[in-house]
Amino acid sequence: MKPNRIIALSILITCLFCICLAWIFYSIRITSTTTLNKASSISLLLRAIQDNYNIEYISNILRMDPSQVYVLGVDDWSPLYSAVFHERIAVVKELIRRHAPLNQRAASDGTTALHMAVLRDNTEIVVLLLEAGIDTTIRDNNGNTASELARKRSKNDVSELIEAGKKTGHHERH
Repeated sequence: MKPNRIIALSILITCLFCICLAWIFYSIRITSTTTLNKASSISLLLRAIQDNYNIEYISNILRMDPSQVYVLGVDDWSPLYSAVFHERIAVVKELIRRHAPLNQRAASDGTTALHMAVLRDNTEIVVLLLEAGIDTTIRDNNGNTASELARKRSKNDVSELIEAGKKTGHHERH
């Protein structure tokens, strides 16, 4: 072999070796970050929702670990509940699409994502949850359904919307 070919081959092998090392270190970093977040008090998904990460990032988390839709945070807040609280409409849609539990109640007050949508006065999210089949009969720790809570907050249009959703036969998906 000519010296120029040997040098070119050496450079190529060195480059491939560096690329392999970079990939290995990147994989270790991702694995340790995921492990760390699973062990910490807040999941990677909940942190991304709370910190307003874009929907592509959140979709990637769910693609890598679909079980993240079931991980509960502080006060048993589900990712769906957290997305509703932070009024992340695209995230709410993505979580519904990925079959996140609709009727998880927050431990602190017994509210569901529907109650939270009423409290946040977000009609668009109320509609999304109704279309997904959220249970409109769940009562919070004060004995209020989401519809009753809306009426108490003088949100009669939202209360009527929930009642109409109940009458159209929206039921929780299986």
